[in-house]
Amino acid sequence: MSKSGYLKSVQGFFKTGFAQLALSQHCFLCHSLNADIICPDCLQDLPRIGNACPRCAQALPVHLTGAEHCPFCQKQKLGFDTAQAAFQYAYPVNKLILAGKYHYRLELLRYLGTFMAQQLPLDELPDVLLPVPSPLSMLRRRGYNQAVELARWIQKRYPLPIDTRHVSCHNKKHAQAELATYQERQRNVRGIFQVQPLPAHWRHVWIIDDVMTTGATASELAKTVRHAGAEKVTVWCCARNQRF
Repeated sequence: MSKSGYLKSVQGFFKTGFAQLALSQHCFLCHSLNADIICPDCLQDLPRIGNACPRCAQALPVHLTGAEHCPFCQKQKLGFDTAQAAFQYAYPVNKLILAGKYHYRLELLRYLGTFMAQQLPLDELPDVLLPVPSPLSMLRRRGYNQAVELARWIQKRYPLPIDTRHVSCHNKKHAQAELATYQERQRNVRGIFQVQPLPAHWRHVWIIDDVMTTGATASELAKTVRHAGAEKVTVWCCARNQRF
């Protein structure tokens, strides 16, 4: 082999090696080599919300397209002003969230939080990000709050303060997942949040959460922070459970 041919061979070897290094992890869903934890093909398969109720982020069926509020919001008095979600809580988004929430896959929360920040349909920036707080017993057991992890990656794109000091959470009587209706969940979370007075310039609060099912928890938290001085409360969640 000539000297030039040898040099090209060595250069090719290193280029291939660096390319493989860049693709040094597997997609969490399809296990293909990829530069990120979710490959582009799987990202396209994640279920988006699409047309949704502007009040509670519930995806609307075709016959309700253009409706101001969904039938649920027309009957219930929610504590927050508006809510938005990046995804429907369906496979495989539920798999990603559960792995990040219960199995210490913080890189998945990093990915989902980054995606949430990129997809935010902004009318105005809030004054503060407020992750839904976890009871102290849960924090001790798990070691982290998934809503705080999501908020940290939203903060990478929008340099807003994250508040984890002014609101605390007590244990619920039952796990929300054990309760079926909004009314049951609403009673279960009533009074679980305690709040200190908010700084005077925190007028618009963004509640950050991983999943909204009926909206009972977010509504209770929103009512609590309103009593502490907030004038506008928006919910931004990773995924929204579907009722229709």
